[in-house]
Amino acid sequence: MNWKAFITRIIIPTFLAVILFILTIFMIMIPAFEKNILDRKREMIRELTHAGWSILNQYYQAAVHKKMSLEEAQKEALMRIKEMRYGDERKDYFWVNDLYPKMIMHPYLDELNGADLTNYEDAQKKKMFLEMVKVVQEKNEGFVEYMWQWKDNSSMIVPKLSYVKIFQPWNWVIGTGIYIEDVKHEIASITRNLIKISTLIILIIIFILIFLSRQSLKIEREKVRISEALFESKEKYRSLVEASTEGTLMILGKKISYANKTLLKILNYSFDELTALEWSVLFSDREISMKKGWEDFNNLLNNNEVPARFEAVLKSKDGMEINFLIMHSPIVLNEKKGFILILKDITIYDQIQNELGKTKEKYLTLINNINIGVFRIEAGGKRKIIEANQFFINWFSISSPEAMNEFQFSNLFFNREEYHSLFSTSLEKGILKNKEVKLIKKDGSMASVLISLVLIKDENQFPLYFDGILEDITLMKIEDFQKENLIKDLQSSLSFLYLPVKNCLKPILSVHYGETIKKTADFMVKNKVEAVLVHDHEKKYIGILSDHDFKERVVGNNKDLSASVYEIMTSPVLSVDENSMVFEVLYLLNEKSIDYIVCRNHDGVYTGILSGVDLILLQQYSSSMIMKKISNAQSVEEIKTIYQKIDLYIKALVETGTNARNVNRILSHISDIITKKIIDFAIEELGNPPVSFAFLALGSEGREEQTLTTDQDNALIYRDLENKEESIEVKKYFDELSSRICDALDNVGYVFCKGNIMAKNPKWCQSVSVWKEYFTDWVYNVSQDNLLEINTFFDFRNVYGSQELVDELKKHQMLLIEKRPNILLFLAQVTSNIKLPINFFGTLSVDTKSKHPDSIDIKLVMLPIVNFARVYALKYGIEENNTIERFEKIYQNKGIQKPMYEEIIQSYDYLMQMRIKNQVYLLAQKKEATNLINPKKLTNIQKSTLEKVLAQIEEMQSKIHSEFVKI
Repeated sequence: MNWKAFITRIIIPTFLAVILFILTIFMIMIPAFEKNILDRKREMIRELTHAGWSILNQYYQAAVHKKMSLEEAQKEALMRIKEMRYGDERKDYFWVNDLYPKMIMHPYLDELNGADLTNYEDAQKKKMFLEMVKVVQEKNEGFVEYMWQWKDNSSMIVPKLSYVKIFQPWNWVIGTGIYIEDVKHEIASITRNLIKISTLIILIIIFILIFLSRQSLKIEREKVRISEALFESKEKYRSLVEASTEGTLMILGKKISYANKTLLKILNYSFDELTALEWSVLFSDREISMKKGWEDFNNLLNNNEVPARFEAVLKSKDGMEINFLIMHSPIVLNEKKGFILILKDITIYDQIQNELGKTKEKYLTLINNINIGVFRIEAGGKRKIIEANQFFINWFSISSPEAMNEFQFSNLFFNREEYHSLFSTSLEKGILKNKEVKLIKKDGSMASVLISLVLIKDENQFPLYFDGILEDITLMKIEDFQKENLIKDLQSSLSFLYLPVKNCLKPILSVHYGETIKKTADFMVKNKVEAVLVHDHEKKYIGILSDHDFKERVVGNNKDLSASVYEIMTSPVLSVDENSMVFEVLYLLNEKSIDYIVCRNHDGVYTGILSGVDLILLQQYSSSMIMKKISNAQSVEEIKTIYQKIDLYIKALVETGTNARNVNRILSHISDIITKKIIDFAIEELGNPPVSFAFLALGSEGREEQTLTTDQDNALIYRDLENKEESIEVKKYFDELSSRICDALDNVGYVFCKGNIMAKNPKWCQSVSVWKEYFTDWVYNVSQDNLLEINTFFDFRNVYGSQELVDELKKHQMLLIEKRPNILLFLAQVTSNIKLPINFFGTLSVDTKSKHPDSIDIKLVMLPIVNFARVYALKYGIEENNTIERFEKIYQNKGIQKPMYEEIIQSYDYLMQMRIKNQVYLLAQKKEATNLINPKKLTNIQKSTLEKVLAQIEEMQSKIHSEFVKI
């Protein structure tokens, strides 16, 4: 950096300006301020003295005009003058003396009043009162300087400037003065402020100097760095050009001025040879004849418009033709216009492109022969299919290119929300993998597919289209469902091995050991038992007699029937604890080669008798066996007999720890099988239905959450007819069919719905159009009056008949929610307002005013969870009815976070398990199965867990309230 120039041009002028600035302040500005202030003070006391003189004149005129006597006028005038004050502290004053001089009035120094002032001197021996008389005698008025006490402080003597004026009618002199000290204070204050301002200005100037120095230093260093970088860049560019794998050619004035080594090597020319060539020699004859590249090059030389890149075939020294991609950039060097050409050898790329063409054909052959749909779809607009493989075309039954052009992908989605979510997510993330959706095929059937999408953009990052893959997983889903059911059956079947045998006991019947064989046989036949115990006179069991003993020891040995049973009984009696598990007893029976065994309680008292055959049959009693028996049943009564044993089966499942969800599904599947069988019986009796129909399960059965207390909630929907008379007959048929179905279900054990929401109610047995009107009315006119119908009918599921009708109604429901989402707000508010059996302190409480003041209704406790799932399922267009499956989809749609999702599932499972266990317990006690639980009968752990579950449900209610109700 050139410091000498910087100091000379910037620092010295700056310091000179600062010095001149300081001199100006202290030599010109401050003296001028002092003079101005003093002049202003002089003018002030002069005017004040004139004001005092005017007061004297006022009273003089009053005396002249006889308004008062001369003595009174002078006295009043002196009083007025004495009271006059001015200044910051109101301590500056006036005085009056005569020409003698003698003090007539002084407001502070009373000892001067009336005193002779002829010899009165100040601290500097100046006789200031004589000086005042002299001034007024010569000029009538004027200024006098002297030393005087500071206002009313007699101990402090300071310089003072006074102004005096004669009042000739009375020969009085009136005066007032200012203290020079006041002026000095003002000047000192101004000087301090100017010094502060000057210091600040100087500091700012120094800061600016430092800043300029730093900036100049940075600029200087940057210039050095840029110079060095420029030099380095030139060297690097030269090295880069020389080392480049692409040819570089510089043309100035239509002549070659530079060529790098790569180009010279490719063309096999030296630089001198290359510069000596005519352009026509460098281009191949084929290129010149084809004209395209040759013309572009000539246009470039002549400064005509040409493409940013073009292809041309050049000829090497040995005559070999080389295909180049030429890119050009204009330059100006030494006032000469020219071009930099980058020549890329693309001969090999042409060969690769030819090979790729063959590979593409193989690829197209491959994708047209795989069982996966491959397609390309527009990223925007109507999202038309651009191209697709053969599987995609066949799967959607696209018959022609015209049909492909008119193909609307969005119309295939059962749920429009899934369509929008699919593409919005793909646009946002750029890729979407294996998204499961449901599509409607041309034949109306529903299919589950996995769709993967990749977003393709142009060079400006604008979305062009999606490349997608579609995989049909419908069969896979069916297989998974069947596999899951098989596993459940195996689990339920094996679970019986771990049951305590006390659940399978038959009552004990006994005979005296002296009883005859014949009478004992008659006794066993009469009571339909295969084994009895034998007791002595004291009723003590001493043996057991079974049908096997009769066959082996009576029939086989031609035993006299009048002989006593004592002779053929098996003794001693073999017994096991009634809490022994089935597999243990089966092992013992097999080990001892016996058919019957007696069970005892912990007191040793015999409680029942057990058959090995019964245990084996019980082991085979699984859900699949039950369903098979129901399917093979020939009458409603036979189904009823099978259904009556289900309670025992469910009891066994619960006691072996089967998950409540599986119990729900088993009960729902059994209900479905029974309903289907009953519908088949009814159709056999009434004849085939006139139009297609569907029998719907509603409420908990519609959600596949059936328990042991579930009543009937069902409906029937059938296809519309245009002919009114035919419609009336069709209505009569389905009313009769529905009535028979519901009556048969009630006979089996599924009691009538107390709210009469059943297909046998003509209101709930209607055509598709009427059902659509129902749903429209519920959505558009939602209220407390139709809340029961909404909560019941919005969870409908097809049990028997046309799925197409059910899908049509479901689609109508979804469209209504899209158009009228206010229903969600109402349902959310209802959900958030459900009162839970928990008090302010978070502990269990019961409603003492209810029908059951000592109990909690677990079904009511679960209602907020069920409602929450329904509201969010409607919001996101989720098809699933089951509460757990709904929550899985809600979580996938990010409607709830993972912690809440997991806690809700655990809470729901716990409540459902408690509900079913309670029902099983009540049935075992020969009581009616209900949803009521007495909190006092719960253990502390159960109470604590239930309280935590209720707290979690309250949190869930808060979420739905904040998300919907507060909007």
